[in-house]
Amino acid sequence: MAAWVRAAHGATALPVALRKLGEVFDAPVVRLCRLRHADPARPQYVVSHDATANLSEAGAPASCAAAVLGPYLGTAREGSIWAADTQEFHDLPRLQTALRARRLGATVVVPICQGPRVSDYLEMHFAHPLSGPETDEIEALAAILSEAWKDRAPGILLTTVERDTRRGPAAARPDTADPLAMANPYRLSRAEYRVCLLLRQGLTRDGLQGALAISRSTLNTHLQNIYAKTGVPSQADLVHLLMRDAAGHDIRGRAAHVA
Repeated sequence: MAAWVRAAHGATALPVALRKLGEVFDAPVVRLCRLRHADPARPQYVVSHDATANLSEAGAPASCAAAVLGPYLGTAREGSIWAADTQEFHDLPRLQTALRARRLGATVVVPICQGPRVSDYLEMHFAHPLSGPETDEIEALAAILSEAWKDRAPGILLTTVERDTRRGPAAARPDTADPLAMANPYRLSRAEYRVCLLLRQGLTRDGLQGALAISRSTLNTHLQNIYAKTGVPSQADLVHLLMRDAAGHDIRGRAAHVA
């Protein structure tokens, strides 16, 4: 648990923390997934510890959060636990086959940070259906896992995925295009583009309102639209994305020269 708290603040690598959680709960696969509610079948970011990779030549199974939570995806209480046995996924044969190929008999999903359009889930996969005491143990710690993650350092998930992608296929490749690139990869409106430009230059919300001569509610609308298009959950994560160049390097020292 201490490793998870340290990882949320950047003091321990997230894959290391996931491995340690797997050891605590006897879960051979532990994954941290960020999903867009509008497209939950395709996780935006994934960081994994997978001790079953040698059991199957097929790729790792997709996120199980949507399959387990169903209509409660995006609204389930943070820190709650949602469990399902692999045999219950009979209406999702590809997912069921992928799990069985890795000899995984049960899945637990913990919503650790719910947003209006994007949410983060901790997924643990087990070799056998869980007993009552095993489920109780996870439930006792789930709220702590969620609280630690909600207090995380800005951009910690994005940074981990970028770093692991350069090392190998341990993480899903994120959509990390520069929102201010000439191609306008996120299809920002002119007003949204200006908000991003001023955020990159270091303006606060009050500074944005003054520079754009708009109300706080209009600014909030612009920000919510930008979050939805870029897939980030907060202003802190948006600023982190804006401060990365195409190679994933921090441009904070160069931001003042961006026009």
